Amino acid sequence: SAGPEARLAQGLYYLGVLRDNRRGLEQFTLGLRAAPNHVELLSWTGLAEQYLGRWEAALEHFRRAHALDPRSFSAARTLAFAYLMTRRHAEALAVADRTLALEVTPRFVHIKAMIQLAQGNLRGARADLRRALAHLDPATLVATLAYGWDLYWVLEEPEQQLLLRLPPSAFDDNRAAWGLALAQTYAL
Repeated sequence: SAGPEARLAQGLYYLGVLRDNRRGLEQFTLGLRAAPNHVELLSWTGLAEQYLGRWEAALEHFRRAHALDPRSFSAARTLAFAYLMTRRHAEALAVADRTLALEVTPRFVHIKAMIQLAQGNLRGARADLRRALAHLDPATLVATLAYGWDLYWVLEEPEQQLLLRLPPSAFDDNRAAWGLALAQTYAL
């Protein structure tokens, strides 16, 4: 019988290569039977369930993964995003704030901005971005926001001007992402 790591690898193959979420979920579930507290298996089980539209089951697995490893940014990110997508903004904000208290990262600043915007709080999102600029490289934060979910419009004028000066390398040399971010910002 295959162990949890083999089930994880097989499930990732089904999800990532074959795009077969059901078979991926089967492998993750088998892996969890052998290792019910395996954080990666819990997270990937939740993602497979999310892809299948099973949000409540996904949230349960994300909560367990985060509880077992509260310092894992990956577990926190999937939980906060699932809360956001299910419109549980208070829970999403709590996860984001706890994670940002551990370390300010561009991806979590981005998630928190999305949570604020989902609640119609543009002023709060911009205030969070200003606070984050004291802890992060401005170019990295600006590129992350412009590239991920097109939040270039949330940036204030000085950050938009910075965005327009960034080279493709700020976008991991993804010239399509770089060009779109610049074109959208110029249009704005």
